[in-house]
Amino acid sequence: MNPIFYGIVNNCEVIFYEKKKLRQFLIDFEGKEVEVVIRQPTSPRTLQQNKYLWGVVYKILSDHTGYTKEEINEIKERIIFLQEKYQKMQEKYNEILKNGDPYYNKNLSLNDEEFKPSGYSLATL
Repeated sequence: MNPIFYGIVNNCEVIFYEKKKLRQFLIDFEGKEVEVVIRQPTSPRTLQQNKYLWGVVYKILSDHTGYTKEEINEIKERIIFLQEKYQKMQEKYNEILKNGDPYYNKNLSLNDEEFKPSGYSLATL
């Protein structure tokens, strides 16, 4: 997955917010042909909210933790990704509990004779 870089167009020039991160990313493409897609961001944040996030919130966190603003943003993105992945896994787990596992037709329980150790009952365990 390629990173997305945000900026603003001013006098037909793109001014990027994360110039250092963009430069580091472009190193791998030196001398190569690339495709550039320009579109309006799909972020629910306004430009003013985004400036506050990067200029105030990330600055405070950066000063406190020693991470760069770019690193803090990456950590935030990873947390969001993991939260979404966990939510999908939880939904799938709940579906399996409710409907049974579609990939395993046999419903197992403690009463299945083939899974009981011989000579033991639940009372003696």
